[in-house]
Amino acid sequence: LLLFDLSLLVKKDKKMCRLMAYIGEPSLLADVVLWPERSVIKQSYDARERKNNPLLPFHLGHGNLNGDGFGIGWFNQEERRAKDPTPCVFTSITPAWNNENLSRLGTKIVSPLIFAHVRAAYPGMPVSEQNCHPFQWGRYLWMHNGVVGGFSQIRRTLIGLLSETAY
Repeated sequence: LLLFDLSLLVKKDKKMCRLMAYIGEPSLLADVVLWPERSVIKQSYDARERKNNPLLPFHLGHGNLNGDGFGIGWFNQEERRAKDPTPCVFTSITPAWNNENLSRLGTKIVSPLIFAHVRAAYPGMPVSEQNCHPFQWGRYLWMHNGVVGGFSQIRRTLIGLLSETAY
């Protein structure tokens, strides 16, 4: 069993989304994402780990809201993964704490591998489902937080390494 709040890896004064990953025995999504005392959903409106910064927009400056969307991703249980190895993703730009579909899905989905994300958009960043994690491509599911420093210097090299299919 692995249940990990990935946001704990970053200094507490950083503004950030909340990321969570679970791998273990097949579990009800609600048991992992919705119902724990410090669930990622609770952190969407009460992220105590972030410090206040009055220089930022209200929802970022007060350090406790991650209301600019969310996403969940999961894999089928093993017997179904043999036929379809691709994970499923559900994202929305509504706040996680106020999404009825998330509540409904949470009480029906059982999975051995679950990702969850709640988002606090940085100023100037669009609020869109394309920016809500997790991301899926083929049989892969992943999340990240923040930006790749110096990306503009390595972008061309990285693109050159991609196959035509990946590009």
